[in-house]
Amino acid sequence: MLGLAVAAFVPSGPRDSTGGDPQQVMTGTGVGHALYWAADGRLIYSFHEDAKPNAAADSLWAIKVDPNTGKPTGSPQRLSKGLGSIAGLTVSADGKRAAFLRNNMEDQVFIAEFDKNTRRLGAPYRLTLDENGNLPTAWTPDSKSVLFASNRNGTWKIFKQPIDQATAELI
Repeated sequence: MLGLAVAAFVPSGPRDSTGGDPQQVMTGTGVGHALYWAADGRLIYSFHEDAKPNAAADSLWAIKVDPNTGKPTGSPQRLSKGLGSIAGLTVSADGKRAAFLRNNMEDQVFIAEFDKNTRRLGAPYRLTLDENGNLPTAWTPDSKSVLFASNRNGTWKIFKQPIDQATAELI
């Protein structure tokens, strides 16, 4: 996993008010995709806290940054924590509310019957009942099982699951 450093850029330009170097506010492999510098001087950012590569447990953090120097003026404070990755962060002008997208769904395999007469799909039902990523790839030649890729064991592998059973077998 790549590390990411976030530098503070103050309103007077990409350097502090005296023309010095950009200031590093935080660094690490867990810094996420959401970042917002609020009007009250807080830098609000997402952070991936789960050590498992296939899990998503992002939290929102804030750290106060001096607008003149770009340096942090306190310790980071956790604002929220939950399952899923965070993106699309925005903060209200008064700094009292935040809106963000939290994606906490993994891809799943659903099956639906195709009605040849109406040329429509029937009501879908979920084949894969775990909470891991599951990506359908093919049917078996007898159309009784679905082949799919899944990260349920920590790495992506191919599984086969009969459409009338609740469990899959590793291929």
